[in-house]
Amino acid sequence: MKHRKRIRIQDPKEDNKIMNKKLIGISILAYLLVACTPYRRIDMKNRSGGNVQINWKLKESDSLIQSPFFMYNSETVTFELQNAKPYNEVKMSFGQGSWKRDTLAYITSWLESLEIKSDSGTIMLKSPEEIYSFLLPRRKGIGKRKIEILVTK
Repeated sequence: MKHRKRIRIQDPKEDNKIMNKKLIGISILAYLLVACTPYRRIDMKNRSGGNVQINWKLKESDSLIQSPFFMYNSETVTFELQNAKPYNEVKMSFGQGSWKRDTLAYITSWLESLEIKSDSGTIMLKSPEEIYSFLLPRRKGIGKRKIEILVTK
């Protein structure tokens, strides 16, 4: 008795289905990798039980062409954070990427001061170096993509 070797002949339509599934899978993976590029943010949150005021002051008038802050030609922007949600949080975005040390140094070089006022007191940072030192340890998340300023009691 001879054993016959079976030869499987695959249908070309099956090959196309397999190839299409692979291409769709690769396309979805590539989209997710590109779409998941994080945005740099500074999140300001009020958990103090009272109202909080945060003032960012630029060294010179803001310009949409020059400054990364985009504050509509103003030198100061003030955020009033109330006690109740959703008015107790503000998120500022600074484009894609993470908060690397050089990026943070560049951003803070545009600032003259940062002032945080709450019922428990005032924090006044009067130079880019002080602001940098304040923000650097507050980097959070995967890839250090956000800075969190959390005001508590």
